Amino acid sequence: MYGPILKKEDRRVAASWTAFAAAVTVLLLHAAFMALSGKYPWSKNDYNSYLLQSCAWLEGRLDLGRDYPWLELAVFEGKYFVSFPPFPSYLLLPFAAVFGEAAPDGFLALASTLLGAVYAVRIAERLGLSPWYASFLSVFLYTGTAVWQITADAWVWFLAQNLSVTLTLMALFSALCGQTGRTLFFLCAAVGCRPFQLLWLPFAVLLLRAGRPALPRSGKERLRFLLRLLPAALLAGSFLLLNFARFGNPLQFGHDYLPEFTRPGNRQFALRHLAENLPSLFRLPEWDAAAGRFKIPRFQGMNLFLAFPILLWALALQLRAVPALRMRENRAARAAAVCALCTAALHVLLLLTHRTMGGYHYGNRYIADTLPGVFAALCVSSRLSGFERGGRPAPGWPLALGILYALGLALSLYGVLSQYRQA
Repeated sequence: MYGPILKKEDRRVAASWTAFAAAVTVLLLHAAFMALSGKYPWSKNDYNSYLLQSCAWLEGRLDLGRDYPWLELAVFEGKYFVSFPPFPSYLLLPFAAVFGEAAPDGFLALASTLLGAVYAVRIAERLGLSPWYASFLSVFLYTGTAVWQITADAWVWFLAQNLSVTLTLMALFSALCGQTGRTLFFLCAAVGCRPFQLLWLPFAVLLLRAGRPALPRSGKERLRFLLRLLPAALLAGSFLLLNFARFGNPLQFGHDYLPEFTRPGNRQFALRHLAENLPSLFRLPEWDAAAGRFKIPRFQGMNLFLAFPILLWALALQLRAVPALRMRENRAARAAAVCALCTAALHVLLLLTHRTMGGYHYGNRYIADTLPGVFAALCVSSRLSGFERGGRPAPGWPLALGILYALGLALSLYGVLSQYRQA
């Protein structure tokens, strides 16, 4: 049914030194950011909803016990609950058990960032890209885009997105390796951070078919297949059970009970929000003549191509890959490219129907949720576009890639630093 996404010679992962190099580069650049911003993994985090929730669970209660007015808390039957999907609190339980509310949750944010950089390299290598290009794309993803906004600290809004990006990358890599159980577990965990990640399940299934074309046939194979699905099923069940125990609804994680959404006419998702939010995807910085500098929007987002210049690279290579995608032997790659494009468009459309586009931040942080799938599609189109020939880039293209990365790095550093200095 499907042509190969992975060539036989590409079905092994290249040497791990490229992933290590990417992680070290990302770490060094984040260390430079820490020195400039004064924000370190051990810095005090006032927006630590997930840690507070972990501490409450260890005390034997599902609510937080009292109000924290500066946090977005759901108010249900007179009790205060964290209003976000719970998986980050699962990961913080060991920290909470040892350090309590003083736990340095910023280390989890940093670890997630570095792990995501490693898995981005592994995806690129698995799809046949050369070590230098795989490593560079990973660094581009994590330091040349507004992803930096969600990796700089463990604020509740950012930590969930940071973990979601990493977990989705891990799910897609597992899919390319034909590991059904891991794919579904990691994707389920990502959904436990950002529910719309469920949209990427069809894309993950397509990659699974490329990495593991044969379905189980014998009774033993089917039993082993079902056992591999058990961890994901248990994790999903825990989310549903927790939601039911807190709000009496297995699909309700609390956001509908935020005070802002309980007011008449203030719906969390509505089609009318689409028209209100769409301009934020293309809003440009304004020149401040008095200050003599560009004024970057602080609320609701800015132009997504300035915030995420890797999207321009993905579009350019996708267009260049169109002739190859038309070939019969590239049916699987064509299916994956179409699925990724449609899923990303649907994902963005649904994000635009939310009442806000993420409030206070640099860039357009909600769009970061789509990047793992876009990144995998970019890797496919990179190989099919002829960007690399014999492991070497085509003439002229490295300069364009370098300019895009330099632009993204400069804007991200300036934008995120300015946000924190004005906070």
